[in-house]
Amino acid sequence: MAGALLDYSINCAELPDNTDLHYLLAYRVNPKLAEITNKYYDFEKYKKKQPRTLEMWINEYDGARIRVLYTFDDKSFEETIVDWLFNLRDFLISHKMDFNAFRRYVADLAFLAAHRSPGLFKDVEELLGILGCTLWIKSMKKGIKINEEDILRMLNNFAVSFDVKSEDVVRVTIKVTRGGKPVRNATVRITNIVQERGTRRSHETKLVTNENGTIMIPARKFSVLRVKVGSKEETLIVGSTDEVLGIDLGKRKTWIKIAVTLSALGALLTLFLLYLLLL
Repeated sequence: MAGALLDYSINCAELPDNTDLHYLLAYRVNPKLAEITNKYYDFEKYKKKQPRTLEMWINEYDGARIRVLYTFDDKSFEETIVDWLFNLRDFLISHKMDFNAFRRYVADLAFLAAHRSPGLFKDVEELLGILGCTLWIKSMKKGIKINEEDILRMLNNFAVSFDVKSEDVVRVTIKVTRGGKPVRNATVRITNIVQERGTRRSHETKLVTNENGTIMIPARKFSVLRVKVGSKEETLIVGSTDEVLGIDLGKRKTWIKIAVTLSALGALLTLFLLYLLLL
């Protein structure tokens, strides 16, 4: 799952008692917001387009009719995030939100942007730095222990929502290395697991890496891919886009071989000396 984000954690410094929030907002936060706005807002688009309006009636048959108007202005994902940032700032200025809550909600927007817009995520992350916070995004790309049944149910719900068919696949590239160097002719055992209509299904295959230590396989969208090379096993959550999984087998323990070789040579030398004494 591209990005495959699981959670995030945020660490914020406590502001000194004499912190001038007006200076912080006016001379640090606002310039960064202006930079983000100029980078992601398409102002020319709104000079040409008129917002669309959807009219709905609630409780139409209960005698208490309520007319609701929804306005759609065709904003991009980035433009919507920028609007929310300004709304949060206005909440803070109007004392409807305290400073710590403001930082937390900005972190929420950064987490949201991380999955859809890496560039915007970097900018919002810089804004968090201005606010005295550090953000860590936790990923579920690989190497985690998961409740596989829960994950399969979640992925099945995604598949149903996006009308995924059994023939809908993505390409997964598996790279096998040892100490950072590609391992060719490595045997890779692959199990692709899906859940359909409450039934768990799996497909197993065994392949060998090429000269570059890689193999490419098709995998079902929204599935679990279990990959095993020797005793090393990794789990990948497959989403709707192509994925890359790296498996490093670790460095060869050459010092053990050297120690065994020296020990064998020592034994041979001892036998040779005994042979000379017996002559």
